[in-house]
Amino acid sequence: MQCVRRFRTLAWVGALWGLLMPVGASAQSPQFGPASSPQGIERTLPKLDAAQWVERMRADPCARTYTGALVVSAASGAMTSSRMWHACIDGLPVVRVEPQTGVPRVVFRHGDEVRTFNLQARTVRVEPREPARGFPAVPLLSGAAVSQHYGVKLLGSERVAGAIADGVAFVPQDAWRFGYRFWIERDSGLVLKLQTVGPDGRMLEQTAFSQLDLKSPVRAEELLQSVQSFQGFQIEMPSIRRTAAEAEGWVLRQIPPGFVSLGCFLRQASPKGDTAPVLQCVYSDGLASVSVFLEDLSPQRPADKAQTASIGATHLWAQRVKGDAWTTVVGEVPLATLRAFAHHIERLR
Repeated sequence: MQCVRRFRTLAWVGALWGLLMPVGASAQSPQFGPASSPQGIERTLPKLDAAQWVERMRADPCARTYTGALVVSAASGAMTSSRMWHACIDGLPVVRVEPQTGVPRVVFRHGDEVRTFNLQARTVRVEPREPARGFPAVPLLSGAAVSQHYGVKLLGSERVAGAIADGVAFVPQDAWRFGYRFWIERDSGLVLKLQTVGPDGRMLEQTAFSQLDLKSPVRAEELLQSVQSFQGFQIEMPSIRRTAAEAEGWVLRQIPPGFVSLGCFLRQASPKGDTAPVLQCVYSDGLASVSVFLEDLSPQRPADKAQTASIGATHLWAQRVKGDAWTTVVGEVPLATLRAFAHHIERLR
């Protein structure tokens, strides 16, 4: 199904630039509460609310230089990993990511520009970084009241990738969102491990550093110079234009509590420009993010039947919108939240 294929592609994009690939459940169902800590690293954690913990995790990314390996565990038992290098130049992050599984790729981010080199097809895709993507996904928002929708429980301290991390659980106060467990490096505020937890206490996703060097002498100039080794790749630059839903003839009459708009973008679906563009509107509550896609209804699509899919904590809901349009809603939230977004979309003209 076309929407499911797109969903898998979106999950991959989120994996690289959220570094939050959909991952799976463990054999044990974790419960919120104090976690056991190796002797000698326990301490009394500060009593902060959810918004204050988010601010700590949103520390200046240019305050630290590091290399590491991120490991992802899938519900099916599959595991993937990526190598990562992080530095800064002129106040802007420079990141290189090399997935160790799947199609051979090398991904660079410099500031808000992302370049994805497909080593098999010898193509490079150049596009802006999506809003609400980061590790963790804690975008700077105005209007998102994190503390109103998440409570906090302290999990104690433990070692992650050789570093001491403080564990904090964000407990949802309603059914519109999942819970989260963060392990935050004590000195830098860098998130070393992140779990997404379902309403039944089952772990839905986990992304964690398996190896980390916070003192690695990574030079941003060398990372940027390494891009030169990919000369001769065919450049793909999809057309992406910032816009507003109303300007494109759409309105979302009601948004689930706590979510605010991060903006809308008109994307050209085909690099050749021979298909109608797709409108993407992004929403976040300060932790979770949702993307609403709107496009013309394809004749090949079973228009009267909604479609759903899920990978770990990332879910998809797709359905026909009144008239000749189709919406696909994707996010790290319960399916009912996506359905609420889809059911309140209306065409203005």
